[in-house]
Amino acid sequence: MSGIIITGSTSALGADLVARLIPARPGSRIYLLTRQPDRLPEAFRGPRFSILHGDLRDPMLGLSTWQTAALRRSLTEIVHVAAHTNAETPLAEARAVNVEGTRNLLRLAVDCERLTKFLHLSTVYVAGRLGGQIPEAVLRHSHKFSSECQQSRYEAETVVAEFAACVPVAIARLSNVIGDSAGKVHRQNCIHRLVRMFPRSHLQQAPFDPKGLADFIDSDWAADAIVWLFLNRFRAGEVWHISDGPSAGFTMDEVIAETHRIFVHHPRGQRWMPIDLPKLVPLRDYEEHAERTISTGSRLSSELLRSLEPFLPHLGIAQTFENHRTRALLAPSGILPGPARDLYAGMVRWCLDTDWGLVG
Repeated sequence: MSGIIITGSTSALGADLVARLIPARPGSRIYLLTRQPDRLPEAFRGPRFSILHGDLRDPMLGLSTWQTAALRRSLTEIVHVAAHTNAETPLAEARAVNVEGTRNLLRLAVDCERLTKFLHLSTVYVAGRLGGQIPEAVLRHSHKFSSECQQSRYEAETVVAEFAACVPVAIARLSNVIGDSAGKVHRQNCIHRLVRMFPRSHLQQAPFDPKGLADFIDSDWAADAIVWLFLNRFRAGEVWHISDGPSAGFTMDEVIAETHRIFVHHPRGQRWMPIDLPKLVPLRDYEEHAERTISTGSRLSSELLRSLEPFLPHLGIAQTFENHRTRALLAPSGILPGPARDLYAGMVRWCLDTDWGLVG
C-alpha cells in the first residue's frame, strides 16, 4: 500500500488539506505526524490513518526505528504544512521547527525510494521587504524581514532548494488567509488585531505606498487550489503563489476606507463614532513614529505596533505577488477565489458580529 504523510494536520489549513486528500487517495494509508495527537478531530481516526506522535525538531522526527523504516518503504507523497507562524516566536525557536524541522523531513524523503511528490507550504512573505513584483520562483535576497518568523520561513526555503536535486519537491506560498469563504475566522492573526484596534485611535499613522497592495485570500479557496494543484499539476521545482495577485489587491487607503464604512453602518461599530483615521505616511516616517511610540508611548500602543509588524509595513512597500502561472495551472479546475474586497468586508463584519469570536 502506498502512503502519504501530512504534517501540521492540527492547524486549520492542515485539517482542510487532510479532509480534501482523504477522498482523493482512497487506496493510500494516511500518516499524520503531530506533536499533539489529542487535538486531531475524530474524522482523522480510523483504519486508514496512522497517527504518528512525533516531533519535527528531532533528527529522527521523534519516531522509532521501525516507524521510520515503514515510512521509507511506503511513502509516495509528503505534504509539509507544520510551521511556527506566530510572529512573536523567537528566531531560535522558529528555526528549530521551520528550518531544522524541514531539513529533518527532507532527510527522510531522500530515503523514500517510492516518493514522487514532496509539497512544502510556505508564505509569500519569504520576500521580506523586497519590493517590486515577487516572482513564482526560488528567491535569493538580503532584504530586511518584518519578523523572525518570516526570516525562518525564508531560510526553510533555502533548505528545500538544497534538497531539490534528490527530492521531487515543489513549494506553495500562501498570502494572507483572513477567514473562510463565508468570512468566518478560524484563527486570528495580526490583520484581525489591526481591525480590532482600528476605532480606538491607537494607530495614529499607517504606512502607505500607492503601489503597495493588501493581498487577502480565504482558507477554502486556498485548500481547494493547493490540493488540486498537488493532485493534477505537480512538478518538481515549481513554486505556486496561492495569492490574490497584483490585479486584485487593494491599497492601504482603500483598506481604511472600507473598514471605516463597515464600522459606520454596523450597530456594534457605531459605538466608536467618530473614528480618528490614521495619517498615511511613507514607510520611513511610519517606522520612525513606531520606534518613538514603542520607546516612549503607552504600553497598549507599543504592544499594538509590535503585533502589527509582520503585516503593516508591507502596505508601505511597492510589493505585489505574481501569480499568473499558478492561475494558468488552475484554469481547467474552475477553482477561483472570491473577490478580495468582499472577503475582507465579510471578515470585518464577522469580527463585529461576534466581538472577535467572543460571542456566538
